[in-house]
Amino acid sequence: MSYSYRALGNVYCNITSYDLSVAEVRNLWLETVVNMTRDGGVDGVFADHGYENGVEPSRHDLLPLSDPQLCNGQGAEQQCYHFSPDFAKRFNEGHEFILNNTQDVVAKLTGGPVIDGPYGHWNAPACNLRVMQGFVEKGQNGTGPFVHEFNRKGRNGGCDGCNPDESCLAAFLIAAEKYSYMSCFASQATADEPLPQFLDAFRKPLGEPSGPAVENPRHVYRRSFVSQEGRTVVQYDLRAKSGTIEWAGDAT
Repeated sequence: MSYSYRALGNVYCNITSYDLSVAEVRNLWLETVVNMTRDGGVDGVFADHGYENGVEPSRHDLLPLSDPQLCNGQGAEQQCYHFSPDFAKRFNEGHEFILNNTQDVVAKLTGGPVIDGPYGHWNAPACNLRVMQGFVEKGQNGTGPFVHEFNRKGRNGGCDGCNPDESCLAAFLIAAEKYSYMSCFASQATADEPLPQFLDAFRKPLGEPSGPAVENPRHVYRRSFVSQEGRTVVQYDLRAKSGTIEWAGDAT
């Protein structure tokens, strides 16, 4: 099966979808991924499969199961295509298969997991320490994604990890573990909105953490990182929602 969304002019125009319940279609996709990435010209594949708000898969499955459908457009222009529950089950399972296997192919070629993959959580808030700690903890104990992409405001408040203030960056460094990332999104520059300039802090040597953050009885966290320049000390006051960073090599 293949079909195209109607060109309604506002969302998903003329996008062809294929019958992922058919093994030959899934194999063709994976073969194409391998051929495109193995020679180094392409080093990644954006195949939607993350978690939005840490709960629901962020991808285009045939849902809800009571009336499976894919929809094009929004508002009065929306047009939906309906499918049987049996076909939706097989299609969604095929979708899961190619997403997991696509990310596995890319991970093996690049040497590590990918953010927008089956084990990834994207657009998580980077300034809310407790929220970040919750996501990281679930990833570490195996009850949630372990690759985390954090940005300053979170998905519902916009994406700006390019210029976090010191408190936001301190909160991120207190919570972050392996495979935690601060992300920066920027579109094409305009006269009114030039591309953001990275913070000087992003160029500073951080190094490896000496261990997890330690919380004192007053709910102030402290953590250090060690690089060739010395020790960077990060503190974050949970009650005041304020943090500081003493960078290694900076004059005191």
